[in-house]
Amino acid sequence: MRCRIKSRHIRSLLIFNKDGIRTIFLETTFSATFKLLKVLDFEGASYVNDLPKDIGNLFHLKYLSVAGTKVKVLPKSIGNLVKLETLDLQHSSVRELPVEINRLQKLRHLLSSHVQITLYNSFVLNGVKLQQGFGSLASLQKLYYVEPNDKLGVDELMAELRKLTQLKKLGIVNLKIRDGGRSLCECINEMKHLESLRVSSVIINEMVFDLDNLSSPPEFLRSLYFRGRLRKLPEWITKLRNLAKLEIRGSGLKDDPIKLLQNLHNLVMLKMAECAYDGEKLHFKQGVFPKLKYVYLQTMAQLNSLVIEEGAMPNLEQLFIWFCQRLKEVPFGIKHLRNLKKLCFFNIPPELEKGLQPEGKYYHVVRHVPEVVFQIK
Repeated sequence: MRCRIKSRHIRSLLIFNKDGIRTIFLETTFSATFKLLKVLDFEGASYVNDLPKDIGNLFHLKYLSVAGTKVKVLPKSIGNLVKLETLDLQHSSVRELPVEINRLQKLRHLLSSHVQITLYNSFVLNGVKLQQGFGSLASLQKLYYVEPNDKLGVDELMAELRKLTQLKKLGIVNLKIRDGGRSLCECINEMKHLESLRVSSVIINEMVFDLDNLSSPPEFLRSLYFRGRLRKLPEWITKLRNLAKLEIRGSGLKDDPIKLLQNLHNLVMLKMAECAYDGEKLHFKQGVFPKLKYVYLQTMAQLNSLVIEEGAMPNLEQLFIWFCQRLKEVPFGIKHLRNLKKLCFFNIPPELEKGLQPEGKYYHVVRHVPEVVFQIK
């Protein structure tokens, strides 16, 4: 049964089914029918391919979401939505924004992400491509994920980002550096309010970041994700007193990163993956990481020793060790982790799996852990 919408006083419109979409787009003039809309949410409506071309006439609109739809192109009239505060494009098909977006001076949240599955079943996170001049969006507080493009290269992208001094959350993906990361550091130096930063570069052997050029790290930063090769961990990371989440991938560090990171007393989650560390030993000393609850170690090809002293990570609840194939023994220090609730080993040698059984030589190390999960090669 078809139900036509007559009211012109609707303030919020959320689409849940295909019939609703058909009804709405049967209206002769979308903006005239819903001219007072403040919220327009198509999230999850995967059958939506286009937005109404006259959407720019919804002058009161503050929130627009096409997340999870098949929308590829935003109408240029979107530049007329001068009251828009949130534009959610996550998991849609939008890859590039029109230059008219730069007119949205009240825009606070610009969200975009697209996960691509490669031939090897790994995941690549892509962002949206912006146009020259987006630095005029002075009200932006959340901007993720963005990436360079043919029209807006790395240097131009960083120059625009430097103008967005009110940002609290920033995500940059598919970054190709040419200056050792200097322009990135200069950009972040201007962002005094930043609470979350995610930087993902294209990992090529000769492209190495030197993040020591960051002279004034954001003091309120709580979450930091970095994917890319590093000469070393920057010293300024010890100044991030509010940091709760840290994830490092593909960095190829030579020195034990715990030596520097152990001063992050408010850290709750630590992830190191994709050869983040190329050394043989990680050493967690007594008293380090008093608030740490989650540790994830993945694909460290050279790691053969994991030392956990008594008193280290006293509140750790979950420990994941995946694809660390040279780690031939269960770390005996696990017996000191009295609050550990879950221990997971993935892709371990058969002899290690045998040792974790109730009659095995490592069982006494893990017997206090309520959930022990393991999978052999």
